[in-house]
Amino acid sequence: MTIGGATRVFGLVGRPIAHSLSPRLMNDAFARLGLDAVYVAFPADPARPRELLAGLDALGVAGANVTYPLKAAVMPDLVVVAPAARAIGAVNVLSREPAGGFRGENTDGGGLVLALRQALGWEPGGCRVAIVGAGGAARAAAHGLCDAGVASVTFLARSPERAAADLASLRAALPGRPLAVVALGAGAAALADADLVVQATPIGLDGPGAALLVDPDAAPRAVGFELVYGAQPTSFAAAWRRAGRVCLDGRDLLAAQAHLTLRVWLGMAPDLADMRKIIADREIPA
Repeated sequence: MTIGGATRVFGLVGRPIAHSLSPRLMNDAFARLGLDAVYVAFPADPARPRELLAGLDALGVAGANVTYPLKAAVMPDLVVVAPAARAIGAVNVLSREPAGGFRGENTDGGGLVLALRQALGWEPGGCRVAIVGAGGAARAAAHGLCDAGVASVTFLARSPERAAADLASLRAALPGRPLAVVALGAGAAALADADLVVQATPIGLDGPGAALLVDPDAAPRAVGFELVYGAQPTSFAAAWRRAGRVCLDGRDLLAAQAHLTLRVWLGMAPDLADMRKIIADREIPA
């Protein structure tokens, strides 16, 4: 890679991000596409989202991915927010607007569906889904799955009342869609009927010794999908795989949402299977 004065700059904003595989993934994609572009990590102050956006704008950054804890915090200062991202309450992609400032979108839900289709040939149409959690990642997953035609989505939440309030904008954007909320300990029926169980809480970031919120035996016919990734499989992913069950993880999601992000920015992207291979066995910094 040769970086010069005409090199377009893209990046990732969030904190912490030293562990992220996105720079490796995106720079490989730029090289495969023959583009004069570079992707860098910007450790950002989560208390200063407005200054962050102004800085990216002033420096001419062409686009950025947004990760924890800024996905919702940057939204008030964006020039445009795509309807799906507004309904989810979070953005993960920023694209420069011609007159300045940024447009925010969310490729997480579409990425989850794309990963399931590419890796497993799994089609969401008519399926029943249980999602552990009700935060931004859970809402993005639900939005993407509902767009793809699932039969129902049940959120398993520690605080069903709070979750129901947090899902108001999603319900408004998806009228008539079967979205339910139950307490985490009262989701036996939803799990028993589930074709897909999505682990969408940050608990997996605590490592394989973290509490197992859903035992694979509780969802006997379901595929698992752990949305985070780390140096070791999370307790959810490890339990699913020990039981001989299929479980995708955050690397599958990262590759798929990156593929969609590149299409937003550039209108093209490398083959998704090739992108997934780039991060398949990469070590993650501590």
